[in-house]
Amino acid sequence: MVLILVLQPTRGEDRPDKSATVDKEAQAKIASEAAPQGPPLSSQAGKLLDEVKQRISNIHTKELQALLKDKPDTVLIDVRSPEEITLRGGSIDAPQHFNIQRGWLEFQIDNYVPRKDTPIVVYCGVNQRSPLAADALMKLGYSNVRNYADGFFVWQQAGLLIVPKVLALNCLASRSFNTIYTASIYGTINTRG
Repeated sequence: MVLILVLQPTRGEDRPDKSATVDKEAQAKIASEAAPQGPPLSSQAGKLLDEVKQRISNIHTKELQALLKDKPDTVLIDVRSPEEITLRGGSIDAPQHFNIQRGWLEFQIDNYVPRKDTPIVVYCGVNQRSPLAADALMKLGYSNVRNYADGFFVWQQAGLLIVPKVLALNCLASRSFNTIYTASIYGTINTRG
């Protein structure tokens, strides 16, 4: 049996316009207070992260929105795992968006961003891995790197555009597609057999 989960994008008319009831700054404040927290860090890891955050350029939600609008060629890199992206709500909607896991970033970045002066913004869920990713890219010679310090969950909870990911389990191992389950992010489930 193959299970395929298809998530519908939160765009256009399917996406409610929240700006009519709450302004974007208030949404961001509410979202940041309600955003999931990362795993607890050891004192050594916390110290390392604090040091890295001082070396890198951090931007926040309003700045990222403006940057993506003004410079659509900006490369947005989500350093979370594909499973995390799929199970935790998708990724930020941007024209130049890639998922390169934090552990593979140094090995794969050349394949996605060959020019060292390309504007790059890295992010993760809660700003624990992305500062390390930004620091690593700077050490590799990338000169226009920023870290989205608010993280994906703040973006998502602020009601900004995201692209949900598709989860397909065992689709390579099985050639039988007898049952396909689809579910939208709105909670409806359809079965086709």
